[in-house]
Amino acid sequence: MATIRVKADYPTIQAAVNAAFPGDVILVEDGVYNEQVTINTSFIKIIGGEQTILDGKMQLSVGFVLNNTNGVEIKSFIIKNFRSDGIDVTGNGNANVIEKTQISDANYYGITLASSVVNSQIKNVSISGVYYGIYNLSNNLRIEGSRIAFNGGYGIYCS
Repeated sequence: MATIRVKADYPTIQAAVNAAFPGDVILVEDGVYNEQVTINTSFIKIIGGEQTILDGKMQLSVGFVLNNTNGVEIKSFIIKNFRSDGIDVTGNGNANVIEKTQISDANYYGITLASSVVNSQIKNVSISGVYYGIYNLSNNLRIEGSRIAFNGGYGIYCS
């Protein structure tokens, strides 16, 4: 289990994620990161600071993509300006956690959870300025302490 620091150890969040092994913690220092981050490694934590901003500048599709991951935690990010979604949880995922994160100004969804995803948690998240706040096809989603407001369509869509 290692602690990886973005900017000190790796210049980008994606580079740190690519270097991570299960059990690692990635600490992302404050700043603006113009990137899309794809996560394929289970059981890692990615933690931002007070002003850690993931900004797609309306040029990138999705902020974070969790692909077939289990036990991934994303915490303390400001995610904004993505052409599609703030966070996509896809594939066969289990027990992923999104916490203390703000998502705004994405064209479609704040958070999307695929039908094969189970037991995810969304805690203390704020979502605004998107079409659907949460587009949930998953099973056993737990949402607590979150604010989903000022969106164009549904706050939470479940199917």
